[in-house]
Amino acid sequence: MHLRKLLDWKTALIYLHRWMGIVLGLVFVVWFISGVAMMYVGMPRLSVAERLGHLPPLDLSTARVSPAEAAERHQLLGQQLEIEMYFDGRPMYRIDGTTKVYADTGDLVPGASEHEAIALVQRWVPQYASTVSYDGYVTNSDQWTLGERRGTMPLHRIAVGDPAGTHYYVSEVTGEPTMKTDRRSRVLGYVSAVLHWTYFTSFRRNQPLWIQSVAWAALLGTFMTLAGFVVGIVRTRYPRHYRMRSGPSHSPYVGWMKWHHYVGLFFGIVTMTWAFSGAMSLGMPFTSMHNAPATDAQRTAVGRSPLSIDSITVDRMQRALQVINRSFAPKELDVLQFVVRWGLQEKELVPISIGASLLQFLLSVVTLPIAKLLPPSVLYQPAIAPSSAALLVAVAAAGLSSAVAYLVWFDRIAFDAPKEQQREAEAQS
Repeated sequence: MHLRKLLDWKTALIYLHRWMGIVLGLVFVVWFISGVAMMYVGMPRLSVAERLGHLPPLDLSTARVSPAEAAERHQLLGQQLEIEMYFDGRPMYRIDGTTKVYADTGDLVPGASEHEAIALVQRWVPQYASTVSYDGYVTNSDQWTLGERRGTMPLHRIAVGDPAGTHYYVSEVTGEPTMKTDRRSRVLGYVSAVLHWTYFTSFRRNQPLWIQSVAWAALLGTFMTLAGFVVGIVRTRYPRHYRMRSGPSHSPYVGWMKWHHYVGLFFGIVTMTWAFSGAMSLGMPFTSMHNAPATDAQRTAVGRSPLSIDSITVDRMQRALQVINRSFAPKELDVLQFVVRWGLQEKELVPISIGASLLQFLLSVVTLPIAKLLPPSVLYQPAIAPSSAALLVAVAAAGLSSAVAYLVWFDRIAFDAPKEQQREAEAQS
């Protein structure tokens, strides 16, 4: 009789749902609660605002080496360029995302030793300079640096010695702070991101094992939820009723099991898709749908080619900075490049030029009327909204501007990369 019951698909689904729920139930409860917590908090991090807050305004008066010369000297591609001040008050170029070169001498920006890392943190928090101390040498990621790029390792962990229990992580390779934690952010990070991502240090370091374990747990949870949903539908009688001691009921269960039956029917699809999306985010079960890193051709598809770094001279950068300083004092410049196709001709705009500025103006012209109509008090006080009349006028002006721009520029700007570049991107992907 027991074998006959087990061969019945309904009974098999009931047993599978029950025992998989016993095994995985606590895991899913933790995932759910920590996921809600992640809506408000996450892993500790060093904010961009704090990092830029410790940098002086950009000053290129001492710059003598152009980005092209710096890239050639150190054999760099020069496809990406950022211009900023280093923590020692000297201008530098960040080329291709990671390599840093001083703009005044062309030398590579050195890393940081133990004593230099301590001195840097002391300059950041001068009120705790006497309590700053060396806390550890991180060579293989601890709990809070698991997502750190391997190129920045190893790290110096510096304890501030303040009431908040703050720690800074300074890269020995780049000489820059990469992470900040304090007692509160560590606790919140643990109950949110660490539990939700199962980011336990020794487990997460083994990335293949971590991905397979978490992804398969999510897939098993998907099947568990699907089995329960099917059982819930099959065991529901509607419009008929079960004859229960407490009276007629659409469910054969009583007490907490009855609540589980009805709530499962209501939230079953949501829970199933939630669990399956967790597996999909790790590339399971369809590995072909996992995001692949962008190719060089895809990264440069808008600009048609890598950044024309040769056209960015020291004199041109200094003059551009003088213009920007009339509005605000920047601490960092990210150099971009545009390519415009006019009819059958293509024009590559110089990254820092009047042409590039004109194109940026045309691209943002739709939003300019709204900003112009609003007084400064509205821009700095979001709670104050513009009047209905001003909003209608702005929308009408924006629509008119869009129509005029469309008529003037139609068939003159190509938004797609040329076919030969598309073929190149497909071949490399």
